[in-house]
Amino acid sequence: MTFPNAARFVFWRGDGYVPFWASRYNTGLCYEWAETTPTPAAFRDSVEPLMDKELRHSRVKILESSTSLVHVRWSCQTCDCSYRVFGDSAEGDSYLYPDGFRTRELTLKIKPSAEYELVEQSRGQAHSERGPIIRQYAAVNLTNVSLVEIPLLGEKGFPSEAA
Repeated sequence: MTFPNAARFVFWRGDGYVPFWASRYNTGLCYEWAETTPTPAAFRDSVEPLMDKELRHSRVKILESSTSLVHVRWSCQTCDCSYRVFGDSAEGDSYLYPDGFRTRELTLKIKPSAEYELVEQSRGQAHSERGPIIRQYAAVNLTNVSLVEIPLLGEKGFPSEAA
């Protein structure tokens, strides 16, 4: 989906259909999926959708498309680089609006003993492009039970000391 500011929301087969935002400066930003760490004895490398280069376990389907809303479902099953599956599956529903706003609903079927990472920002920029300097600010703050705000990113793009 392309927006008036030239940003695009992309499901690219080269990344196992992992959804990401692509800007007009050829930069990308991904807000993560459901990633887990397997038992070392059974799996090789990371167990995540990016390992599915042959698209054996990843699918994208447009469920609704109108002038006011696009609803896309991305489903995947995590695997390692040898295509051994971990036994979980995820469905991510993205609701995209014409102004560039997006909401995400993630349904995860998990192994009871596994731990998952659900939020991480990954960004990239093509080596051949000379777009603007990327600077990351504290875009999100968490508030804990004591009502203390904790920025997820520090001023220079690194985790803040408070986190």
